[in-house]
Amino acid sequence: METIKTYLNNLFAGYPKTNEILRAKEELLSNMEDKYNELKAEGKSENEAVGIVISEFGNIDELAKEWDIPAAMEAKGDRISVSRESAEEIIAAKKQNGIMIGLGVVLCMMGPALTVLLGGILSGREDVRLDLFDIATYGDLLNIIVIIPLFICVALGVLIFIINGGKMERYEYLKKNIIELSESTREYVCACKESYRTTYTVTLAVGVVLCILAPMMLIILITLGQESDFISAVAVFLLLLLIAIAVFLFIRSGEEMNAYNALLQEGEFTPVNKKSNNIVDIIASVYWPIAAVIYFIWSFTTMNWGFTWIIWPIAGVLFGVIAAICNAVSAVSMKE
Repeated sequence: METIKTYLNNLFAGYPKTNEILRAKEELLSNMEDKYNELKAEGKSENEAVGIVISEFGNIDELAKEWDIPAAMEAKGDRISVSRESAEEIIAAKKQNGIMIGLGVVLCMMGPALTVLLGGILSGREDVRLDLFDIATYGDLLNIIVIIPLFICVALGVLIFIINGGKMERYEYLKKNIIELSESTREYVCACKESYRTTYTVTLAVGVVLCILAPMMLIILITLGQESDFISAVAVFLLLLLIAIAVFLFIRSGEEMNAYNALLQEGEFTPVNKKSNNIVDIIASVYWPIAAVIYFIWSFTTMNWGFTWIIWPIAGVLFGVIAAICNAVSAVSMKE
């Protein structure tokens, strides 16, 4: 029976893992198991039963007509045909992905923000002695307390990334394959995109305004607070909070628009940009872990958590430059 399961997995290897395809695969496996058990009951050997089942169910073209497998989504080399139902599923999944990824990023940003805020609240109390088994000073314990939110928030954010990433693996073909839509499905996706365009524009505008207000608030509060560590900490906290909200809005709205663009093969999902995105993904898999290592080493060696957060906006800008260079190189190579 394991031979049949392995054969079926290989048979469906070229198809994307959508709910429709998975349901068809499970139903087909159930029928193959029934036929296998029937043959075994008739006295057939293991090899005979497997051979007969595969010969009856092994033609993917005939199965397509009988089980309506590719009516939902059919792979043709690097091209995949997407139905209306599958398009709706993709759009809904990308919306949910935008919320979850946005929440994960917010948590990762709020970790340093809370650390800075607690550091400002508890600053100036290191000289107070706490007799805890005569081992640690109050200042030592404060240092531990201050970084606890950082690890909790980052851990939760990473957990969200991992769980959500696993759910979105089935849609990786959107980044690599050429998507084909029927005329009616294309009209539906275009209508959804046009309906969302105003909301998308307003959301981006709000995010941009928050990004502009954030440094202004930082400058104003620090100027008013003068030498106050507490005011400076509150200013940095509000800066990161506003930026986190803006980033959430960018990601949430961007993921939904990406769903429409991916299905319509527009924007960053054109064949040229898909090639460059594959290169950017490879670079990102190395770039961001290195940035995280630098951040933690710098932070723990200096214990200056109120300043080391600056590495993230710098890393973001540099990565944007790298991505732009990759896009330009890919565009030139495609023309050649």
